[in-house]
Amino acid sequence: MTRFIIGVFALSIFFIANPGNAQEITSKQKRQVKTIASNIDKAGRLYQSDKYKSAAEKINSANAQLQQLAASAGKDLMELLYVEHARLKKAYELLSEHEVELESIADLPEPMVEGENMVSFSKEIAPILVRNCGRCHVSGNRGDFSARTYEALMNSLHVSVGRPDTSRIVEIIADGDMPPNGQVPDGDLAKLKSWIRQGAKYDGESPELTLNQLAGTPEPNRNRNRMTPNKPTGNETVSFGLHVAPILIESCTGCHINSRRIRGNLNMDNFVRLLRGGDSGNLISPGNPEESVLIQRLKGINAEVMPPNRKLEDKKIQVIETWIAEGASFDGVSPQMEIGTVASVAKADAQSHEELVADRDKLGVKNWKLIMSDDSPDFFSDENFRLVGSNRSKRLENAAFQANELREQIVDELRSDPKKPFVKGNPTIYLFDKRYDLNELGMMLVGRELPKDQTGRWDYTSVDAYISLLLSRGKSAEQIKAEMAQQLSALHIASMAGDVPRWFADGVGYTIASKLCRKDPSTKQWHEDAMEVVSKMESPYDFANGKLNEVDTGLAGFAYVQEMKKNRSLNKVIQLLQKGYIFDEAFAAVAGAPPAEVFQQNRRRNNRRGRR
Repeated sequence: MTRFIIGVFALSIFFIANPGNAQEITSKQKRQVKTIASNIDKAGRLYQSDKYKSAAEKINSANAQLQQLAASAGKDLMELLYVEHARLKKAYELLSEHEVELESIADLPEPMVEGENMVSFSKEIAPILVRNCGRCHVSGNRGDFSARTYEALMNSLHVSVGRPDTSRIVEIIADGDMPPNGQVPDGDLAKLKSWIRQGAKYDGESPELTLNQLAGTPEPNRNRNRMTPNKPTGNETVSFGLHVAPILIESCTGCHINSRRIRGNLNMDNFVRLLRGGDSGNLISPGNPEESVLIQRLKGINAEVMPPNRKLEDKKIQVIETWIAEGASFDGVSPQMEIGTVASVAKADAQSHEELVADRDKLGVKNWKLIMSDDSPDFFSDENFRLVGSNRSKRLENAAFQANELREQIVDELRSDPKKPFVKGNPTIYLFDKRYDLNELGMMLVGRELPKDQTGRWDYTSVDAYISLLLSRGKSAEQIKAEMAQQLSALHIASMAGDVPRWFADGVGYTIASKLCRKDPSTKQWHEDAMEVVSKMESPYDFANGKLNEVDTGLAGFAYVQEMKKNRSLNKVIQLLQKGYIFDEAFAAVAGAPPAEVFQQNRRRNNRRGRR
């Protein structure tokens, strides 16, 4: 791959340097082409070193740069881009064999006609679409094609950027299929083609403006108000997560949930989007089921019944009516959470400890088959843990004995109630012999590779709860014990409330394990690693903003939790979590504000000090 890429790069340099071929190309465009070529060259070297993921990142970057530059390229510049485009396609073919994430390599657009004026979307294209397609596709969603906003038009797949002749919107207009009762003037169609060929760019004030607003046309009345989730009062008889969400998932998936082409602009993937409603306005009117569009559509009142051709059972509609009448409150962890996860978490929270143990027993088997498809595991369970590993039942018993010893120490250290389950439903402990198998856990259960220095991973989602340990020969028994103590402590803290952030749970985990296993050298190394991570952060609170990987987030959280311990706020937060507070409330009760606000205040304070 490297030889091919470098060879073609030499050819691209010739084009750049040859004034006969590129006299119209600006210095900035030359630099942009060189940047694209450089990224492709770097990808080649990374590919030769078997660093396929890094190579893919370079190719994706070069692809994005090339497509952006090509959108407004003239003939001379396009000749250079054809060369880099060919190299990209070759690199794409080679990397596609290595299971990496690659953006598709689109065909290059036609070059811009010399001297052609740029067509304005807001001043020319929006009015054309409103005049010719307004009632059905700007104000409506006929045939699942909405052009209500620029974003909706581009998401409809009716526009192929840079290629008007293959754009669906041009084809149906040119064939006379649309609009049904007239014809788009030739001049309007020509402008539409030019706009697409020039890159289909947006030039309005805000992409959130509708085409009606851009064209100065009155917006149709959609009875749509901005709504925020209502909090439960505690007197509700119907739960959104436990009762309503499963009905919506069963009835609306494919059209409004997990759909590539959302119908009627009504997206119900999460509660926030459900509240936004769609083309028919707001979906629900809290306290008034009769006025709620959702109930009207489910019953078929003055509109087609939904779901089409299979009306819901009356008792299910009654459940949703009762939920709306009681205020349509949201009782999940986060209104941004996917509706399927909301339903799963609600079910797990409503189950007894014993019911959840039974479900997690099955989930442990299912997960192991995902991770180790060719391996038949051994299992061991006691009253607190289930253990899964490869063909060494005695080792599982020994690990269970150690986990139970640590459980007692962790409960004592945190002053938790010893009569309650350590983790409701009992956690699973996965034991691996090879780093590759642990990474498979990351790919199968998390959806990504784990950092190379990560030798175990825990997770808690109400539905599932597990820790995982790598038992390589180079590890001492004390090191394995320390890693188990850290993960079990973090998992125990995470299970106290649904919103405990990973940095806090891991920070407490490292703190407890450092005390319980102080003789193990790895606990000293944790302190050194934490200080190194903190010293390299661009902002003091990057660990709380998702800017660090999982390992570094935990280590930086360890450093912050140590500070909380020194100022005696740590135990107070944990005590409130044990009393049933959610994390943000517990933190705010002790610190005076939720974490995000405290971090922001501290950042401003530090910035002021830095300026003095």
